[in-house]
Formats: sequence, structure tokens, C-alpha cells
Amino acid sequence: MAEPVSRWPVPNRLFDPEQAVHVVASRMDDVELADELGFDWVGCAEHHCSPGCLASNVSSVAAAITQRTRVARVCIMGALLRLNNPVLGAAGSAFSRQSWSAR
Repeated sequence: MAEPVSRWPVPNRLFDPEQAVHVVASRMDDVELADELGFDWVGCAEHHCSPGCLASNVSSVAAAITQRTRVARVCIMGALLRLNNPVLGAAGSAFSRQSWSAR
């Protein structure tokens, strides 16, 4: 049984790469299902150093979602401001918009 997460940040030794691949694939399947069921939008958020977060950049996740949906809009929730490098934040947002218009 997995060790319970009781401290922050979560120790790297608790990360299971195989489980991470499964979780990301499963969430992308959920995105496709939501689109097929007619959801107006699907969302993604950024929560660094939390046990349930596998997204290092929410803009990359949003871009991946645009490739798995046809109708549903993508809502980015909780994008962290890149105070030390605002160009990085702008580039991520631009990439997401380009992916959206490509579908």
C-alpha cells in the first residue's frame, strides 16, 4: 500500500512513473468523453507541489486537451504568474491559442 502523503512538499520517492502515465492517459480519455457528451468546456489547473498534480505547465495541458476535443472549449484555471520570467507565461498561452485554432 502506498505511503500516505502527510507533508509538503511531497517526497520524490513517492512518485510512481507508471502510475503517472496511467493517470494522464485516463484524464485525457475523460476529456474526450466530456467532449463526446456535449460538455461546453473542460478545464485544467496548475497546482505545483501538490500530491495530485502532474502538470508542470497548465498551458501545455491546455494545448494537449485541444488535440483531444472537437467542440468543447478549454478553460485554464489557476495559471500561475511567471513573475521571474513573464515571457515564459506569454509563450505558453500563445502556444495554447495556436493549438486551439489548429483544430
